Amino acid sequence: MNRLDNVHAPSPGCDAATPSQPIWTPAGMTIDELISSSDEQLASFDIAETHLRCAQGLPFAEGLDIPRCLQVLDDCAEIVEKETDALAYLFDETPEEFGHSRAVFCCAILSSILQEHFNIEFDFDIDFDEVDIDLFFLDSRNNFFHGILNGEHASCVPISVLYISVGRRLGYPLKLVRTEEHCFARWEDDNERFNVECSMEGFATPDDAYYREWPKKLTPQEADRLCHLRSMTPRQELAQFLYHRAHCLTRTVQVVDGVKYLLWNHDLAPDDPCFVADIDHLFELWEKQLELQTPHCFPRVDVIWPTNRRLPESVPLETERKFLRLSIWHTLLQEPRWQNAGIIASSSTVDQGPILVRCT
Repeated sequence: MNRLDNVHAPSPGCDAATPSQPIWTPAGMTIDELISSSDEQLASFDIAETHLRCAQGLPFAEGLDIPRCLQVLDDCAEIVEKETDALAYLFDETPEEFGHSRAVFCCAILSSILQEHFNIEFDFDIDFDEVDIDLFFLDSRNNFFHGILNGEHASCVPISVLYISVGRRLGYPLKLVRTEEHCFARWEDDNERFNVECSMEGFATPDDAYYREWPKKLTPQEADRLCHLRSMTPRQELAQFLYHRAHCLTRTVQVVDGVKYLLWNHDLAPDDPCFVADIDHLFELWEKQLELQTPHCFPRVDVIWPTNRRLPESVPLETERKFLRLSIWHTLLQEPRWQNAGIIASSSTVDQGPILVRCT
């Protein structure tokens, strides 16, 4: 059964958590407008809608109905609230089972409802050392949670966002956290801080040391240098979602847009070296791909650089110019005259002369 049709009418809620502030949504906003939003605006947006807006237009997200998905989360939150209230006696009678923490109890119920009532499962078959990484990123359902709502198994990012989205609707101070090749949730406020592993059957609250050993071994110094094990700000959450959008687009003909979104992460998460390393890697792959597509008779391209910046000032000028150069090269190769140029001509028979491109 499609889980979008498998939501039951909820009952009145409980007092298990402090009521949250109203969640303002970026309804109708483009991704570019999201990127240019202030920290205060991003903090007020629903993480679920921000996440899904970054999935719009991607492969396997055709016809994505964001309002319907958000309604599923609203209904789910009310079910969790009702069940948490009904099961409150478990904490009252055996608080030691939950570390004498009502917050841990609330997260345990949240996890149970999401896993059992909605049959959410983690795709344990994903092995990033063996999986075809291009096919994995090309399918948006692997990195955005609309796939879960339609009966697909989930990887760690979408299932963590789902936990956080439902939890925040109940006032839970849940954050998104990253370690090497994995994401999870964290409850963090002025009184408590503990991790919630969303991709594990049952309920678990591993400490940070666990995530320095799994899924990849990291020293404390490496984790700190790579910005791992830190609770993300709303701006960093958006950067993470754009990272997945970018990697999906770069597996399609929209490679220019994909690289552009990664470059915007220089501004959204300027201290995160993972995004910078990814950009260098994508530039290398993109240039090799263009070289393979370029016929022998393709002329020299001279570029007159723009006087104004196209990307945020946080992006190094050299990086911006490399992006513009590769974008121009990519765009020129899409012209019909070059599609079969390698078959009908060679550099010894055709002299096209240089192409002058002015960036305005």
